[in-house]
Amino acid sequence: MKIDRVKEFSPLDKKSDQRTNPPWRRRRSVSAVLILLVAACGIGSRRNIPGLPTLIKLYAGDTLWALEAFLVIGFIVPGLATRWSALAALAISFAVEFSQMWHPPWLDAIRATSLGSLILGHGFVPSDLVCYTVGVAIGSLFEILTKLRRFESTTKVQQGT
Repeated sequence: MKIDRVKEFSPLDKKSDQRTNPPWRRRRSVSAVLILLVAACGIGSRRNIPGLPTLIKLYAGDTLWALEAFLVIGFIVPGLATRWSALAALAISFAVEFSQMWHPPWLDAIRATSLGSLILGHGFVPSDLVCYTVGVAIGSLFEILTKLRRFESTTKVQQGT
């Protein structure tokens, strides 16, 4: 246990949120479980489930899609700073959405498959950009709160309380 490292770490300190050798890293096992859970919820939100509110039917899938992108980036690069994971997830989400205005035959053939449809979508919808921003914001907020919670718990252990 590196207590000296914990003394120097503040989750709000810019120096502590560096990609190289960060004091806080995502746990891949937790990320994997969250990725599967979010994927299941996202696919479930697209099903015609009786009683599911219209707001959820319309926007949950896109919001969860961006959250999924955020989680996958964190899984691939566990030490990447939250802000960079968020920016990468937004860039990917927006790029995929804008790509839906482009319809070459080979890309439409990929979109015609189940997996291609889930990943690439079909038509550009401006409101999806808002959903992506909300999804990434949810992931970022969850991660920041997790960092703060870990910092507080390690500080208590260090102080002996």
